[in-house]
Amino acid sequence: MDEVIGLLRGRVVLCGQLLKLLTELVDKLQSNSTETTEIVRKIEAITKDLSLNAAKSQKFLEGVKVKTLSEFMSTQEEGIKREVAGRLFSQAEKLQDQLKAKMETAAMLTATGKKFVDFTLNLMTQMQANDTYGAAAEASAHANRHIFDANV
Repeated sequence: MDEVIGLLRGRVVLCGQLLKLLTELVDKLQSNSTETTEIVRKIEAITKDLSLNAAKSQKFLEGVKVKTLSEFMSTQEEGIKREVAGRLFSQAEKLQDQLKAKMETAAMLTATGKKFVDFTLNLMTQMQANDTYGAAAEASAHANRHIFDANV
């Protein structure tokens, strides 16, 4: 049970750090800041640590021949360690739900930024390009486009 508590504590700490960095990244994206490189580097490092934690958890589960940590915890005797593990497990799940929401927000902001960049580049170059399959851009000399055109 001590190993499960250690794994869950590590997961909670890493998820908390990742949530803080993702919140910072979303704030930077919303403010159109270009200073996101350092945050992304830190996120990559924490993500690597989280994957190592997941691998350790999987190895532990294979060793005790159960499928999930909650299943393992339910087979343990009642006590303080089981209660601590249960609290850590619920805290980790809550943080993972918050991470999922932040990731969706960051992905939406990134997609919106990409659309804006594509629109601006097409507008500046007077070219129309469909990037779905990497098609070549076609010059459109007689296509009058204005900055307020919504159809790109």
